Amino acid sequence: MGRVTWRFSDTVRARPDDVYAWMADFAADDHATEAFKRGAAYPEKKWKPSKRTVVSREGNVLRIKDEWGRGGFETTATLDAATRSVRIVGGLGYEATWRATPEGDGTRIEVDGKMGRGLLGSLMKLVAGRSTREGMEKDFRGHVEDLRESLGRK
Repeated sequence: MGRVTWRFSDTVRARPDDVYAWMADFAADDHATEAFKRGAAYPEKKWKPSKRTVVSREGNVLRIKDEWGRGGFETTATLDAATRSVRIVGGLGYEATWRATPEGDGTRIEVDGKMGRGLLGSLMKLVAGRSTREGMEKDFRGHVEDLRESLGRK
């Protein structure tokens, strides 16, 4: 049965270790920053207030709660400094892996993700596949813009 999948990448002028450190820092919710909003290109009237809470941390595994308006979801993020990657797993079959790899004088940041499984995945693919991928791309673009601004790089 199908799943909605996505893969996005971009490069930033920053050291891979700095990019990974930014990716692995879940203390602040960048969804609320002006840089994220600008990069995601969401209309202001559709923007919902957000809040992120790190519920627990055991070694390199974090449980995180994100809230938007009255909705929200919990995810588990597993950090891997050796590969400069962050794997995030959540409800509705959500799985995404973010990586920071050296490229030229900067870093390639990329994400591979999928959502839904079984019958739900097939329905998502049929009904919301394109809009889910577009939403995930906006989210990725917002995070990259916040990363660039946070590290003072373009």
